[in-house]
Amino acid sequence: MNRSTSLIMTLMTLSFCVTSARAAELFDTSVEGPTPAPAKTVAHSEAGGVDKQSVFLMCPKQKGYSAWSLYLNVDRNNPEKVLSLGLEELQGKNAQDMTYDAVVAAQSDAKTKRKNLGTLDAAKFGSGTINVTDSDALHVSVAPAGKDALRLNLSMRVSFDGRFTVGGKEQSSKDILFKYDAAKKSWSAVADHLKDMTSGVDAASGGNLALTGIVFPVTGTGIYRVVAATPDGDGVVVMDRE
Repeated sequence: MNRSTSLIMTLMTLSFCVTSARAAELFDTSVEGPTPAPAKTVAHSEAGGVDKQSVFLMCPKQKGYSAWSLYLNVDRNNPEKVLSLGLEELQGKNAQDMTYDAVVAAQSDAKTKRKNLGTLDAAKFGSGTINVTDSDALHVSVAPAGKDALRLNLSMRVSFDGRFTVGGKEQSSKDILFKYDAAKKSWSAVADHLKDMTSGVDAASGGNLALTGIVFPVTGTGIYRVVAATPDGDGVVVMDRE
């Protein structure tokens, strides 16, 4: 059984075995070797005049597991034009075997081993969904949100009957968009609303809080905490089931 399958089976369990943890612990840097600086969104050349820009990471903190990465395929000559959304598995990359920053760097490294999990053409933005159907593990989509912005909708299974949601009915507390920066000619994730579950405060008050993704510990009985990560290494607890 590979670790990707093991993660899906973990999400099917009935209850949580909760341990004490804080947001900072999910970014533990006590691993061998140097810690690289957080990677910026990088475009990788694809065939047919298309560039691939990594925009959002879903990263388990569990040895041997594999992160999920969201990316946008854009027109190389006009990167403002998005052609499709993609989801892939970064094989063997997780925040336990390496630092979270190292996983972010691997996300934009062409040498990283990947498994394609699905794509969604731009014509289906707002209506279609990319699904990880095994155990109903993940549903992800985007919808146009004004000029040069796409709103993320995400539903990830965290227990037998529990899900972590971004957008949709949770938009008032977890509203994440992919926005285009004309100066950098790149897309990246920002939060317009992001409720900190430890304080009850909107950490994205005023909007445009830059994010690299989410990181979460995985126990033998499920996922009990999710932390949204910023490029400078800060974390916002966005789900806490203790």
